[in-house]
Amino acid sequence: MKRAFFGVMLIAASLTAHAAAAQTVFSTGNPDGKMAMASRPESGPNIEIEAADDVLFANPVGLTGATFVGLIPPGATVSRVVVEIYRVFPKDSDAVRTPRVPTRANSPSDVAFDSRDSEAGSLTYTIAVLSSSFTAANSVLNGIHPKPGQTTSGEGPVTGQEVRFAVDFTPPIALPADHYFFVPQVQLDDGNFFWLSAPKPSAADLQAWIRNGDLDPDWLRVGTDIVGAGAFNGTFALLGQVISSPLALSPAHLFIGLKNSDDQGTQFDLKVELLRNGTSVASGLGRCIAGVTRNPDLARDALVEFDPFGLVPIASGDVLALRASARIGTKPDDTKCSGPGGSHNSAVGLRLYYDAASRRSRFDATIAPSPEEDLFLHSDGTPCGGTQSTGVTTRFLDANAPTAATAKCKDSGALNFARGNPFSIIGTWTLPPLP
Repeated sequence: MKRAFFGVMLIAASLTAHAAAAQTVFSTGNPDGKMAMASRPESGPNIEIEAADDVLFANPVGLTGATFVGLIPPGATVSRVVVEIYRVFPKDSDAVRTPRVPTRANSPSDVAFDSRDSEAGSLTYTIAVLSSSFTAANSVLNGIHPKPGQTTSGEGPVTGQEVRFAVDFTPPIALPADHYFFVPQVQLDDGNFFWLSAPKPSAADLQAWIRNGDLDPDWLRVGTDIVGAGAFNGTFALLGQVISSPLALSPAHLFIGLKNSDDQGTQFDLKVELLRNGTSVASGLGRCIAGVTRNPDLARDALVEFDPFGLVPIASGDVLALRASARIGTKPDDTKCSGPGGSHNSAVGLRLYYDAASRRSRFDATIAPSPEEDLFLHSDGTPCGGTQSTGVTTRFLDANAPTAATAKCKDSGALNFARGNPFSIIGTWTLPPLP
């Protein structure tokens, strides 16, 4: 099902990118032979069926892969594998609508939190045959109905090849601490995949749920609702890393001034972005910054807070960087700022000062497993004079506070509201690759 989009906590996962280094962060063990639950993507005349079992994470995790065990007909060919992650109802759900099932308490949500799909290239899989013939005592395939006809007692025994799927996620799935449901789906060229049940792993674990495209967005309990007794769990394991030390960002302090004194009184927007391998993973925007002057000694300490962002997988060798950009100041509706300077449509450029004891442009970060520290903007090249610093070959970040008396500086390009008011990049400062 479609994914839910929303803002989550300011946190990121420090996580190896290689499945070989992954740990088992959750497992239900081996099949118990009690239940087989159909689970497949929609394909041609076959409507979607989703079987789900829950997992509770007390800490953030980064998932690099998973395994799950099920039945397929002998000789069947696998054409597609999908893994979905759901949160618990009423998150990502319409809680006002009247459900068509006995209960939605502790069920998966209406829509998925995240997913990986072999057809989209975000999931790869291998298959191992564990047994040429395995029988589950009961099954659910077509008997998925809204109340009051939900209790069918199941559809009886089903036999097939017992197979284990091992899947890798690209990119990894990053999950804040929460209660989730794991949904594996397999599409075959002939017949149906059945996910096998396993013993309940712990008292905190609940039971498996299932739905098809006709019941969507509601869910039924495989045991309590459909069979009429018992509680079943799926056979699966999740691979990755539990995150005990998250990454957090404090507001950026950037000392700014004017490139040209003719722009005195102009208001500006200042954007900061945290880049991971050149891609923006967090950002913040300071709007309508006033009081900017050409005098370097009166450089304005602009405070720009990062917006909340979700878990960001970070691997050894990744390169993090801070990028700063500017444009003519705007209100939240993107109209020009009002008040002094609000009439200015353009500016020659905004100047960013850094690398001096009195102009310590910086932001604060915690990058696991390192402790919290200020990261200061530095570069080689000349101090700032009438023009921006020259001879700069590298701009970098580190925890060493600058001590120089004269700052260095970097200018944005020309800014023009009437020409669409695009952001002009001032510069990018980079951390060494993560160990």
